[in-house]
Amino acid sequence: MSGRRNAGLACLWLASLAAVALAASGCPGDGSALGGGGTGGIQPTLPSLQEHVFGAICINCHVPGGAGSFMELDTEEHSYQNLVDVPSLEFPSLDRVEPGDPEASYIVHKIEGRSDIAGDPMPPPPESRLTPDQIAAIREWIENGAPR
Repeated sequence: MSGRRNAGLACLWLASLAAVALAASGCPGDGSALGGGGTGGIQPTLPSLQEHVFGAICINCHVPGGAGSFMELDTEEHSYQNLVDVPSLEFPSLDRVEPGDPEASYIVHKIEGRSDIAGDPMPPPPESRLTPDQIAAIREWIENGAPR
């Protein structure tokens, strides 16, 4: 019985040591120190953005038959076709996504809730706003040329 107790104490000690090491290394505790690149696992790629943002959050409206059906974001292909090099309906002088230029991409204005947008920021209430990490991943994808 004392062997089990010692083994249990050794495991507890190792777990405590690991927690101290992670805290000392600056691990934020959200998994981003384990390959997430500081974006909580979201990468600045279309497949990752589709999985974590467009297909997880935007899809609440931007689907066939939804309130945002004029800009379907239900698949990677639809997201690319409806965002990249497509003029915004609200501000046709700006593309929704201007590859290489997040400042000239209307999607950035909308998700950041800038004062120059028409209507609500995206996503609209009652949805929660995108996190800084989600916005940073979208901006970086655009900066990288918005590749498929």
